[in-house]
Amino acid sequence: GAALVTISDSFARRLRVDPAHGPEAEFVMADGRKVMGRIVVLDSLNVGSARADRVEAAVLPEPGEGLDGLLGMSFLKQFVVHLDGASGRLELKEFAPK
Repeated sequence: GAALVTISDSFARRLRVDPAHGPEAEFVMADGRKVMGRIVVLDSLNVGSARADRVEAAVLPEPGEGLDGLLGMSFLKQFVVHLDGASGRLELKEFAPK
């Protein structure tokens, strides 16, 4: 899985996220391609009722038509994650450390 949440350039523009001042980095995609992108910190990220604040994300070139990005560990590490492959349902429960 991805270490960071990734969002496409076009999705970043729709969200009014300006990556211009974020550090540039090279990212290796799942298919082995290397692409350049910029790292930003999102004020917050909501997926359904799950919310995380100050989430690191990478703004990358368009991953493919109709794709805005993907959830990475910079968001998911804050939750207990259950993915039901049969139904395609993702459940996120707030992580409560001991």
